[in-house]
Amino acid sequence: MKIFSDIEVLQNIPLFLPEWHYDRENISREYLFSSYMSSIEFVNEIAKLAESIDHHPLIHIFWRKVVVQIHTHSVKSVTSLDFELATNMDKVFNSF
Repeated sequence: MKIFSDIEVLQNIPLFLPEWHYDRENISREYLFSSYMSSIEFVNEIAKLAESIDHHPLIHIFWRKVVVQIHTHSVKSVTSLDFELATNMDKVFNSF
């Protein structure tokens, strides 16, 4: 697992995760859905994904919107594992 500096995160987000943002602690993304139940189904899918790699994001559920925040708690930084999880979450979202 590679630990990224702030500069590395800021350089890599536009290249690999253009819909994501960085706040110096987490990478985050807002996902919008056509219905509340679609957002809940999405959360259930990404929860399975997170559990399968033992890497758990903060998930905020709103009406037709899900906001995800990710960083690696054990190192208090953004790592390659966070980028991997975010990429896979985007793939799940694209299947909706």
